[in-house]
Amino acid sequence: MAESDNVLVNLQRWAQHAVNHVKGGHGSGALLWETRPIGSSSMFSGTCYPERALAYIGAARKMQDPTLKELTEPLWTCEIDSKARGSQRDSLPPTACKFENIEHFISPKALAEMKKVKIKHSTKRFQKWWGIASKATMCTHAYCSQHLRKCPIRDSFLDVTGSICKSFSSLGNLEGEDSENSILLVIWMVFNFRRRTAILTHENVRGFVSQLISDEACKAGYNHVQAKCHPRDVGIPVGRPRKYFGFKKSNDHLVFSKYIYVYFYLWKPLIIYICTAESRI
Repeated sequence: MAESDNVLVNLQRWAQHAVNHVKGGHGSGALLWETRPIGSSSMFSGTCYPERALAYIGAARKMQDPTLKELTEPLWTCEIDSKARGSQRDSLPPTACKFENIEHFISPKALAEMKKVKIKHSTKRFQKWWGIASKATMCTHAYCSQHLRKCPIRDSFLDVTGSICKSFSSLGNLEGEDSENSILLVIWMVFNFRRRTAILTHENVRGFVSQLISDEACKAGYNHVQAKCHPRDVGIPVGRPRKYFGFKKSNDHLVFSKYIYVYFYLWKPLIIYICTAESRI
């Protein structure tokens, strides 16, 4: 059986299990299966994890209810920075907003203050950035290149992103991250935490960033679940294992999978934060 067939079979199994569980009246209801708006952010990620996460979750919903609108049609998208690939953004429906830079989501004053931080110790610097962003005003509107005007940044059910591999890799920086790109990640995380995005998927390489974000998520009331996944399980040509963290804040169901990121993990709340780990070339 081809690898893609294994993925599909696994997807069908847990999707059906999810449907049966919801029909049985267990838990408080699976938010995943409801019609919710989608947001997507994209950093550069050569293995396309963000796109795959959206596609698999969308396929699972369609299996449960073919009449549902595709989950992979985002309400809006935003490039984390100008170097990010635009594969998601370019395939958006005409009604979706296209924001060019997540820096526009935070007040200019706070952004300037974050960029002035010159602490040499990377962990302390990251914590300082987080503290500034947590107290900053988040914008409600940003310039949309799709509609050529400022558009509202609407609440979304799911937000997905991937890391900027070169800057975040342990190969490039042994501490895991040591550049201003971390400011962009902090803005993205704080933005979603404050807006209570229901499902949050993110890819990140091993390093202190992963642990610090884990700590911040726990402070915000989220638990976490972790599992390892080898790229060959999902047909991705990268010879290194990955680790995934799931952060939850409600009594709904966490969706998580060894093969496809998503697995019906019963009795767990519902926010997902996906990290890559063990990033050794």
